[in-house]
Amino acid sequence: MSLPYSSVGASVHEAKSVYVVVDPPLSIRSTYSVGVRASEMLQLNDRIIVEPKPVTAGGYVWRRHEAGWSIEGKVTKPEIYLIPLSDNPGLQHAGPPITLPDAATTLDLPPLFVALPVPLAETTWLHYFGNTRFAAHLRQQANERRRASYNYCQGLHGGLDFGNTGRNQPPSVVRAGLPNGIVSEVSPNSNAYRPGTVRIRVGIFTVTYGHITNLRHLTVGQQVRPDTFLGEIDLKEQFHLHLEVRVRLDKRDYILNPLNVMPPPLRGPLIDKFSAFDQHFYRDQTWQQWQTPLDQPVLKAWVGSQPELIGPFAR
Repeated sequence: MSLPYSSVGASVHEAKSVYVVVDPPLSIRSTYSVGVRASEMLQLNDRIIVEPKPVTAGGYVWRRHEAGWSIEGKVTKPEIYLIPLSDNPGLQHAGPPITLPDAATTLDLPPLFVALPVPLAETTWLHYFGNTRFAAHLRQQANERRRASYNYCQGLHGGLDFGNTGRNQPPSVVRAGLPNGIVSEVSPNSNAYRPGTVRIRVGIFTVTYGHITNLRHLTVGQQVRPDTFLGEIDLKEQFHLHLEVRVRLDKRDYILNPLNVMPPPLRGPLIDKFSAFDQHFYRDQTWQQWQTPLDQPVLKAWVGSQPELIGPFAR
């Protein structure tokens, strides 16, 4: 059901907007009622051109588009099924399709971010997602607690770290960077990502913002926009934002490379600024997999009694 991008220009002229599916499958109906049989289903990353004004009926927010009516979200229980795409064509594409660990399922991911959560100019160092030297260093630790730090993400780095030493400058502000989302957790005293954590749901995706302090007055169920102020990078201990993206499919959580849900104008300058990949990714004489920022595996979030480790020190 994806629409050609040539139609986007016409929709802008008519004051319409392009929306993308983030919680599939999403029904298309002939009118704004769940009692009407669905004529077709929209899938993840399908795009539709919607009328400018939504309709609220039956506890849902409905959007009319060229094929019928679809639900944008729920009213009583905050949930989002569709999010708006930026008018900027460069922000309308995410990364290439990804393959899940079963090696059979591929996903065409939507662009979740329209802005970086921390300004690039204020990001002084970066830890990439996946097969990083830091993750490998942890697996070599004698201390079992340290060695198990990344068990939850199969022994690799499960996020993207935006580092800032903070010396001689104020702490960097952390913003949502998302066109739409629902706050699902606010933890000013977090154990996993101390000192504070915010989680935001966008359809089947959950974005975690960890190691932040001075959390703003956020409430569970609150809707966020790109400029929503979440907090600041902790400059007492952590000195970075840990950005983590998960997707839930068939009751299983997978951890995605955040770069894969960022459009090229966001991820390109970030990668260019931290382009010494040999300093970021682990390799030795026997291990040479996953050596670039976008060449990283999808990770299984740890469930069960034993973590399913992968990577150079899981052999």
